[in-house]
Amino acid sequence: MSFRLFDQFQPFIQKSMQKQIQETLDNPKIQQQEYKQLIEMILRYRRLLDKISDSIYFPMFEVNNRAVKEQLRNILDEQQWKVLNHLEDSVASQMSQLNLTYMQINY
Repeated sequence: MSFRLFDQFQPFIQKSMQKQIQETLDNPKIQQQEYKQLIEMILRYRRLLDKISDSIYFPMFEVNNRAVKEQLRNILDEQQWKVLNHLEDSVASQMSQLNLTYMQINY
């Protein structure tokens, strides 16, 4: 293990991934597959994070990773909820449109 252990999370640490997620969500023509890809990507990072030990032992000292992991977990959770809330709003809007269309057909 090395101090570069968290390098794989740089896209979230530097907020470039959050920007990319937001740009995807801002697309008015976002598809269900894109939501799925975003959630799967976030879950892959979550599994990577879960594999990291809370402490790294070196010959002369120990490094506690709990705070860093918690911070990253919060970032991942926030992004996951952002995607899921956007999906929920999108589905609700589509259902509302379908309902209006159905009501117009019946009257």
